[in-house]
This record gives sequence, structure tokens and C-alpha cells, in this order.
Amino acid sequence: MASMIALALLVSPLGNMSDLTQVNAEGQQGAELNSVSGNTQEKVLLDTPANLRWGGDQTNPNNKYGMQWDGVNTSVHTSSSGYKSAMWEYQIRRDGGETAISGILNDNAYDQEGTDRSKHVCWRLIDTVGLESGSYSFRVRALAAEGDENYQDSVWSEWSDSIEYIHPGQVLDSLTPYWDEQQVGLCHVGPSTKYSPEYLNEHVTVYELTLYKVSGNGDAHFCTSAAIHPSKAVSDWDFSDAISQCGAGRYYVTARACSYNIDEIANGEESPGSDILDTAINAETLSGILNGAADRSAVEIAGRLTDSATSSSIQQAMQTSDTFRGQVKELEDRYAAEQSITVESPVVSDAAGKYIDSGRVGMIGAAFNVSQGKNVGLQIDVTAEDNKVLTFMEKSVQLDIRLVSDGAELHELTMPVSVTMPIPQGIDAARLIILHHRADGAAEQTAFRKNDDGTITFTVTGFSTFVFAEDKSGSVPGPAPVQGANGSSGQADLESRIAAAAPGATVKVTREQNINVLSRSVMQLLVKRGDVTLEMEYTYEGTDYHVIIPAGMAVDDEIAWYGPLYLSAYYSAANAQTPAVGTADYIVQKGDTLGKIARANGMTVDELAAKNPQIRDRNKIFSGQIIYIK
Repeated sequence: MASMIALALLVSPLGNMSDLTQVNAEGQQGAELNSVSGNTQEKVLLDTPANLRWGGDQTNPNNKYGMQWDGVNTSVHTSSSGYKSAMWEYQIRRDGGETAISGILNDNAYDQEGTDRSKHVCWRLIDTVGLESGSYSFRVRALAAEGDENYQDSVWSEWSDSIEYIHPGQVLDSLTPYWDEQQVGLCHVGPSTKYSPEYLNEHVTVYELTLYKVSGNGDAHFCTSAAIHPSKAVSDWDFSDAISQCGAGRYYVTARACSYNIDEIANGEESPGSDILDTAINAETLSGILNGAADRSAVEIAGRLTDSATSSSIQQAMQTSDTFRGQVKELEDRYAAEQSITVESPVVSDAAGKYIDSGRVGMIGAAFNVSQGKNVGLQIDVTAEDNKVLTFMEKSVQLDIRLVSDGAELHELTMPVSVTMPIPQGIDAARLIILHHRADGAAEQTAFRKNDDGTITFTVTGFSTFVFAEDKSGSVPGPAPVQGANGSSGQADLESRIAAAAPGATVKVTREQNINVLSRSVMQLLVKRGDVTLEMEYTYEGTDYHVIIPAGMAVDDEIAWYGPLYLSAYYSAANAQTPAVGTADYIVQKGDTLGKIARANGMTVDELAAKNPQIRDRNKIFSGQIIYIK
């Protein structure tokens, strides 16, 4: 289902199809001419898709409504990174009438010259749409790449055979999306009371959330969609990355529940929009604190700012508002002068200098994180530990970006820091994503914005290892898996196996399958099922690992991907027979710190850390982590 939703993001509703293509009465397109070597010749028609049929992988009941077809020659659309994809236009009609559903699909499964790019193509699509009862058929044509000198769009295929759909008369209940009051960009989804855990497990595959931005004239514009697996009464999704990409403004979210079997119960209706989240007001409010403050000390104003807003709110305002970020810079200059703080030029190692120009690296906010008389600066190096690189990315450059004061690294920040730097050499700007790695190997995606001078700006509340990677799927923003064992196809297959497993079953991943990470959607599905065990064997960086996630023991740690070291640390097979949750004194909750837990139990941080040698960084603990008290 997750792959289905990802596919839905590639679908562009096109409205009246008569406005989209020039087709004559016989269904043939008009001839197009091409000048080759000074001679005028007719372009070659792409092959018409053939053997149209309904059906596909039957691990999900909805997949019988998938569209499939065959073809031979396909024009490919090439990205700046050399990645190739084929494009298809489809139409679906009901009861032989006019087109009911239409759009364009991007077939992004091919990247090698000479690959047959159109054989046995299958799209699960119709189950993403709220359908009326009727008899449905579809047709497809291949689209030539823009500016293709050799090929032109194929003619439309014949209509496929029909498939009957009978609306079951039942519809999933509506959802209620609403914004978190503290964390900017975090959206919660509260279902009706009818959605018990048993009901969710039986009928609901995902909640589909859609983020819209409202323009000045009141029009709503699509930003992104997300699919989350409901595992509790209230689920949530962090849209801060997408909001950062789209810029400050007014946002709302709609939500709907998607059915596990639309023959038994139909997809829910899209909900009314949530309340408006006005990120511009957030920036304006925080800007107001800094306005007219020239007659007061910078130390006083900085204190008012951090006391008046959460770190998340300040981070979001710095990331989306150039005006506010400029104000923070002015305040920082005054603050540094008052406190005799020296903000040093960034130090970029020779190895890192092969990827980025140190003269184009800058930061805002660092001075607020050190005490009087200190110095502070960025140090950037190519990481010596290659074991954190995520293997499912097409290309990646891994940099250790450290904030250092008098030789000591600063991890947790009082004030967020905005970093501006060039996109590393060799990384396609159009497919860039940034992953911030934690000490346990897990990765969190970092929001960034592209500047007109070719640099990028991202705002963080902590420093460590950052991976600048190329996402082959191009599905940015949001978690970005790609094709391959650890990518969308491998994760989708694993997800299907878990969904189809019988209660009490064990789903096994062998070393030969080359899967050593789990997407968040897979982990959420394990949480939702609660009655399926996942056993994994894999080799990573020359070391063999054996991981078991017992039924009911999966924990969604609210990150995009669970890496090989994370899985080993938390789910090693050696500990699987004695689940740690049953023997733990405390399980970390969101917002906890080691100091907070120590104080609550009458201990010092040193005493608590001594009882928990598995904690490698006292400033980095995570929700769901086990802390031993006694």
C-alpha cells in the first residue's frame, strides 16, 4: 500500500482529455517532422501499449484493480543526473462512457542503456480513487520525452476489457487532522471512536494525508502527500520538511482512511481541511520580539526569544523566513560583541574541500550556544566512518559537520543554527536530500532550501554526520526510498509479506535478499500487526548480523529509516528471547533527557549513565529506548 500511495504522488489529474492531445478521427496522431542532418524526416511513433489487462500481485485484495500492459520501444526522459524514466498517459472510463479518471505516470524503474523499459508494466492505481459502482476499462499511450528528435507519442491503445466494481455500501469513517500546539509542522490525525485497534487492523491500511498551501487569493495548491500506518488512537506526521521547501505561508491538511479491501468497505472520504497553520505569522511574531530592540542588550533580547518560543518554532522561522534569519544574524553580531564571543571562519578539511568551497560556507546562530569569552566555529570533514552511509541511495557524500567551541564539540543547542553551504560536487541538485545520522545509525531527513547562488540553507538543533545524497526516485520532500533491495521495491515486498502473514507467523529476510534497513512504513506495520515476528539476517560492512523483532515488540521511533546498526542495537537476536521492555525500569518518552530521568529518580547523570553503558552519547537518547534505573 505504501508503494501505491507513493505512486499516487506521481499522478497528475488532467481534467478534460480532449484538451490534451491532438488525435484524428482514426485515433492516429498528426505527423511531426524532424530535421536530421539537414534532411526533413518523419518522427517514429512509439509502440502502442498492448495486452492491456487488470490484475497483478495478489498479496493485497485491492491489487486486482491494478492496470498492466506490455510494450517494446519507449522514449525515455533523462534527468540532469542521467537517470532515465518512461512516461505514460492513461484514461479510465466507467460504463463505456466519458473518461472518469486520467493522468500521467512516471515509470522510474529503469536507469541502464539498452534496458527494455516497457515490458510488463503494472500500476496499482484504481484502488487509490473513491469509486462508484460500475464497469471500468482503461487505455494507455506512451509519451515521448520533451524535445525528443526521433520519437513522437504513440497512438492510444485499444480499451482494455472491463472489470466490475460494486460499491459495498460501507465507507470508512472520516478523520480529523489537526496541528500540534507545540511542534510547528507536526500534524495529528484523530479518527472517530469507531476506530478501535481491532477495527484498524482488520479494515484500514493507511491514513493518507495531503498538505495544501493557500495563496493570497485563497486558492489551495497541493504540496505533498504522506501515508501513515495507524497503530494507535491518534497518529501523526511531521510536515516541517515540506513546509520548509514550500516557504512560509498558510497551510492546512486533509486526511482520509484507505481500506484494506474496497470490495468490503470503501475508502473514506477526504476530510475537511484542518485549521490553518500560518507559518508566516510565526515568523512575524518572532520578528516582533527582535524589532525595536536596539536600546536593549542583545543578551536580554536573546533570552526573551528563547523563553517565548520553542526551539522547533525558532528553527522553522529561521528556515522559512529570510527576514527573520537576517534579524537573528544582526542580533547574533551584537550578542557576540557584548559577550566577547569570537565566531571563527569554518574549517574545511582537504578531503571535504574536494566537495565544497569553504569560502561559501556560513552559519547564523552559533554564538548563542556558547558562554562569554568563548570562540565557536564549524569544522567539516569527510567522515572516517563509512558504515553510516545508507546503501539505498544512488550517490552520496558523507560529511561530519561539527560545531566546536574551544576544542569541544557542541551537540545539543540552545538556539538553532542555520548553515549555508554549496551542494557537494557530484550530487544532482534536482535530486538532493539531506540525511542527519544519529549515533545508532538511524537517519532523519533534514529540510533545506535551495538558494539562487547554488548554495543550500538548512537549520538544525544538533550536529553530527550529514549525508548529502541523490534520491533516484525523485520523491522529495519526504522519506525517499529508491529501487533496490533496500529501496521502494524491496521494502514494499517486505511490507506485503508482513501484511499477508498469518497471526503468530515469522517473516524471514535472508542474507541473500540484501535487506539491512527498514523503512518507517514497515516498522509501523509491524507495530500495527503486533502478531508477526520479523527475523533478519544481513551482512553490513563485512559483519554478519542476526536481528529478531518479536511480535508486539516493534517500536516506531518516528524516523524515516531504521539502519543496520540501529536494528542490531535494539533488536539483536541475542536479546530477542528476553524482551527488554519486560525488564526495563523506564522506556524513554518523547521530550525526555538523561538529566530529566536522573532527577526524577534521585540520581546524578553520571550514576545513571554508569548503569547504562549502551548509551554512547549522553545528549542522544530516543523515544522507545530502554533506560535501566536499578
